Amino acid sequence: MERAHIAVFVSQHPPSLIPTLPIVATLVRRGHRVSFVTSPRFRQRVETTGSDIVECENYPNTNVTDVLDWNEETLASSRKWLQADRPDLILYELFNFGGLVLAREWNIPSVQVSPLFALDRDHFTQQTENHEWHRILVEIAEEFEALMKKHGIDTDFFFHRDALNIFYYPRAFQRPGNAFDESCFYAGSCAGDQPRIGSWQNKLAGKKPIVLVSASTTYPQGLSHFRMCIEALAPLSVHTVVCLGDRSDISPADLEAPNVEVVQRVSLVHILESASLFICQGGNQSVSEATYYGVPLIFLTKGSLDLEWHANHYARLGIGLHLKGRETTVVHIRAAACETLEGTRIKQRVAEMQRIMWQEPNSDQTAQRIERHLAESRAATSA
Repeated sequence: MERAHIAVFVSQHPPSLIPTLPIVATLVRRGHRVSFVTSPRFRQRVETTGSDIVECENYPNTNVTDVLDWNEETLASSRKWLQADRPDLILYELFNFGGLVLAREWNIPSVQVSPLFALDRDHFTQQTENHEWHRILVEIAEEFEALMKKHGIDTDFFFHRDALNIFYYPRAFQRPGNAFDESCFYAGSCAGDQPRIGSWQNKLAGKKPIVLVSASTTYPQGLSHFRMCIEALAPLSVHTVVCLGDRSDISPADLEAPNVEVVQRVSLVHILESASLFICQGGNQSVSEATYYGVPLIFLTKGSLDLEWHANHYARLGIGLHLKGRETTVVHIRAAACETLEGTRIKQRVAEMQRIMWQEPNSDQTAQRIERHLAESRAATSA
């Protein structure tokens, strides 16, 4: 199709930004020009896609008030940046709602993208499960909706739908509800197109199963968490790879132990290709990547409501084991690892979900769907 200028507004937080990158890289490869609103933290990663950078401040991983302030500042700076070079299409996530504001203000076609489960009003209580988590989501929505109304956007925050809505996980992961019509597009295989950061080699191919233990980007774990996992796995005949977060201040020397390898600034997909088990917190992106490579999971949520919400769902799907709060101990982690590595039930379910996932749209197919939406929008405007 005709070359287009596409602007991208997503939250500057790994679970939102990272799954956007393969789609954007594909759009650039297909001849489009992309202006990507991003912060210093992710500038280098975004530049690898071939996008032009629209600068914003680093994302405040603190509280809703700070995130709302960040949205206001990002909207103002992006408007100035793009005013003289308006895009033909805007991709946006509501946690960076400036994209939707500018799309409406400039009468530009738009596409909503999201790493989150698609929620709907009719099934909201069922979908959220926990009363306290339900209350927290309602409060977050009310605060965002109040600010968005000041900018001319009157919508239900978590129930918002655009003409096209792209979700960064497989359709099979979606919770029950009204999110399966033609406006909802599940980019389920994009996890296999993730850009690779850093390097890692499997030097033990065929000798020992590899167990990957990762850090959370939302709830950073301390030294005691990783030492607990290492102790739990120590008696097993496995090689443990601990992947620390980009901003972790833990020294690899503090985790030295036999059959343990510590890496940092390395994409999880490098290791997941060779892993037999993945111990993580259960975010949609991590689970999508693990399932794409056929890796069973153990979820350690330690009482966090949103992590438990995800992990409960994935445990019900049968692709991993969920250890809650007081269950997060050396003994329980070891038992769960043995069950997952030695048993067949979870492995078979993960293999089944992997086969389903590989049939879902990849980055090329997602880019084509975006192009079709833009073509249809242009045709409707000119009619």
